[in-house]
Amino acid sequence: MGYEINQKMLGELFTLPKSVVNKHIKLAGSLQLKVLLLIFSDLSKDIDPQNIAKTIAANEHDVVDALGFWADLGYLTAEKRPSSAKPQKTVPQKEIEKPGRIEVAQLASDNPEIKFLFSEAQMRLGRTLRQSESSTLTWLVMDQGMPVSVLLMVFDYAVNSGRGTIGYIEKTAVDFINNGIDTIEAAEERIKLLTASQNAWNTVSRVFGFTRRSPSKKESELCYKWIYTYGFSVALLKEGYDITVDNIGEFNMKYLDKILEDWHKGGVASLEDLNKYLNSHKQENKDKAAPSYDKNKFNKKLESDFE
Repeated sequence: MGYEINQKMLGELFTLPKSVVNKHIKLAGSLQLKVLLLIFSDLSKDIDPQNIAKTIAANEHDVVDALGFWADLGYLTAEKRPSSAKPQKTVPQKEIEKPGRIEVAQLASDNPEIKFLFSEAQMRLGRTLRQSESSTLTWLVMDQGMPVSVLLMVFDYAVNSGRGTIGYIEKTAVDFINNGIDTIEAAEERIKLLTASQNAWNTVSRVFGFTRRSPSKKESELCYKWIYTYGFSVALLKEGYDITVDNIGEFNMKYLDKILEDWHKGGVASLEDLNKYLNSHKQENKDKAAPSYDKNKFNKKLESDFE
């Protein structure tokens, strides 16, 4: 079936640089083309990302990315607005150089692996990738040497755990790279460990009533040890928590760790075991906690063991 232009539709026309078609039609995405068409359809209007986003029913952040794409190619100029704020002294830091919009677009067009990566990532997110996201993913593969298959596993782990932000994905991917995790098998093992650590933290958080937050590295390690190495139940963790608060008047994770470590060494595996253990260590005029849980003694231990 052939097509031809319907002459009746040639009412109002507007000019668009021919180079857009000749040079960039292959690299530009649908949103980028929509933005450019809207801008050139009425050159008298100010280029307002918010208004453009409303007009084409797009995310304003994505519109800003699209405007940056055309600015990098020279079709738009970015106005630098003077700031009234006083300049602040900053410590110079070496920034990571990641691929720019044009390089990313070129790679997405010419490199099957990058094209596949973007397609899969967008499917997992349920939306198009933003410039910062596509740039970071490209950098991880092309500059840091992470296999696409492993990066997609990191992507899945992050999304499934409710932390599907590019910042968390990059942080986790860099951790994989630094630890030499570059195969599917190694990635599977690492993700199992990360998942178990997160589950352990979630369990401890519920028992102790922690506010919803991410654990520090040390907190994550302790929770993993209590749940998986020691095999302690929620009931035992609650007992340890109560003893900690009773003895020092507040919750201290390191203090609790010393208590649980003693229980583990003493063969405690259940509440029944714990009662026997505590009874065997009780002395006259002492509470239910073992003498080794004396506050002053523990404070001295903590200073030396957890510096």
